[in-house]
Amino acid sequence: MRRMIACLSLVLLLFSCGWSQERSAGDARGLSSDEFRERAREVAERRQGSADDRAWREGFVALGALNPLRWARVGGIPAWVNRSAHNGAWRLAAELPADSPPRADAR
Repeated sequence: MRRMIACLSLVLLLFSCGWSQERSAGDARGLSSDEFRERAREVAERRQGSADDRAWREGFVALGALNPLRWARVGGIPAWVNRSAHNGAWRLAAELPADSPPRADAR
């Protein structure tokens, strides 16, 4: 039993050494490092001041469940929730007001 554990430990050690080649971020698309940096700079400049950038900086961006305690009691978010949201199964059933509410802290 000890010999088997020692052999498995040796195998794990060898695999954890990392025999893979390092690749730059541009390699996946066939770009050189300079081309990748130029493309990344172009995309970042285009995003600055765009509607998406303003929404991210000024709007409400939920980074997690809005009601995490309820889902924790149930045992996690069910798989059907993500499928339903992705497939557009949920629709807004009310008319939203045109004006924005005053700024407030979310607690």
